[in-house]
Amino acid sequence: MIAIKTPASFSFVQNPICFEFTTNLADMVMATIACDGQSFPISLYPYVLNETTWKFNFDISNLLGNLVRLTYDSSLTHQVDLSGFVKTYTVTIGTYTFTGKIIPGGLSKAFQKFMIQQETNAFDYRFMNPLANWLFTTRTDANTITLSRKELACMFFLAPNDQEISVQTETDKLTVGTGISGKACMVNLPVWLATLTETAETVWFCVDDIKVIQINITDKFSEESYLIKFRNSLGVYEFIEVVGKSTLSPVPGETTGYKVFDADVQDFKNARLRTFTTNTMDVDTGYKSTEELFFIGDMLSASSAWFINALSKQKCIVTSGNYTMALKSISPESVLLKIEPVQSEQYFTPMNDINTIIEILATEDDEFIITEDNYLIGV
Repeated sequence: MIAIKTPASFSFVQNPICFEFTTNLADMVMATIACDGQSFPISLYPYVLNETTWKFNFDISNLLGNLVRLTYDSSLTHQVDLSGFVKTYTVTIGTYTFTGKIIPGGLSKAFQKFMIQQETNAFDYRFMNPLANWLFTTRTDANTITLSRKELACMFFLAPNDQEISVQTETDKLTVGTGISGKACMVNLPVWLATLTETAETVWFCVDDIKVIQINITDKFSEESYLIKFRNSLGVYEFIEVVGKSTLSPVPGETTGYKVFDADVQDFKNARLRTFTTNTMDVDTGYKSTEELFFIGDMLSASSAWFINALSKQKCIVTSGNYTMALKSISPESVLLKIEPVQSEQYFTPMNDINTIIEILATEDDEFIITEDNYLIGV
């Protein structure tokens, strides 16, 4: 039995994780996939390649898809070796054993084809390349990232090598670790920057004190400003600030009517059950660059998102009826987003006390910090 195709050392679990083998026997082959204390036996049936050779192939991504998840402590400035984010798996066929690692998320088909054409993989090309943008962001693959201060979030990455990994401003330095190549790391930018005495406008992610990734932080001022939190294609959370005009449209659900007998007039009268209402919101993103529009496209593809303002954090589904962009953009464009809560309301209760809201939100999985203008930011 000869292995003619195996995955890279790391694999995104939402993409195919394929194996191909040739053998000189037509017999059924038993394989065992083991990961995170679980074992999955599978039967493989070779097919004829030529008179003396048979071939079999299989994809294990469906078996491993639910075994990795993003877990971290949002109260810390940084963490190293996030055990839930990277899982080791083994594939055993007879005396043959392959060992690899899986992480959440997936890559586009276009990018996968590009990697095949370049005869490389996403990790050697970017995510474990010390000279590239190895942060798990879909905002850009460039080494310079621009975002608003409200969009600052936890940054996740695989340490690209064993040299010292650090985060620096003009005056301060946070050392993440040394000798941690391949380990999943988190740097909580909002928490760390809040501990500094000076307000940072630029942050660098460094390898052995060499500035590799630059994050430019802008301060936007708008009468209306909201945040949308979503899980990006790479399996981690990011934020998009939308600063355009918003409108709230309560959309009533179907009315369930019935008849009630009125004894006074000896006839039936109309009645109905209390209806459900969905408070759909239309929000303009404000003008965005082409790169930001592609980032918004990742958010629109997310299975769910969270809409965050001063008084609430609602899980929602975000869509857009006018998501278009010019092939050759010469000026920023705006997109109108439709924010629809995943739950409809049948009853309504005033909740004007911000402290009550914060107490309720504190019982959820995510934690929040409050900005000067009373917007809640998930961290």
